[in-house]
Amino acid sequence: MIDDQTEILAMPGLAGFTKAITYQKRGLAKLELSHYLEAIDDFTLALDTEGNTSITKAKTLKYRAFARTQLSCYKEALKDYKEIFNIDSDLSPLFLSEIHTACAKIYQLIAAERQPLFYSGEKGGSDATALRAH
Repeated sequence: MIDDQTEILAMPGLAGFTKAITYQKRGLAKLELSHYLEAIDDFTLALDTEGNTSITKAKTLKYRAFARTQLSCYKEALKDYKEIFNIDSDLSPLFLSEIHTACAKIYQLIAAERQPLFYSGEKGGSDATALRAH
């Protein structure tokens, strides 16, 4: 799949929209292989390509945000998700709901990173007890 998309991208005179979709598809193939950095690069190329529709741009931002989340790049992922809300388009309520849910999950991940490493959560237990237990 990746090789097919790469061949298409090498074709001279490829229209902007077709090029953007091809980068997006290649990025998705890399995403499925857990090649997150390469996927992000392709999604960025898709977003930078002239001729993108607002729907294509929104989906590509969603995919790039997901890849960034897999790499724990939460601030960058949130930026992508938030950019979707600035797109002038008739995005479906279901799609926008998915984006809201993804943002909420990222905020939870960020909050979890800020938690103390050794907290027992038990009533009456001290932090020293929790540290010894681990």
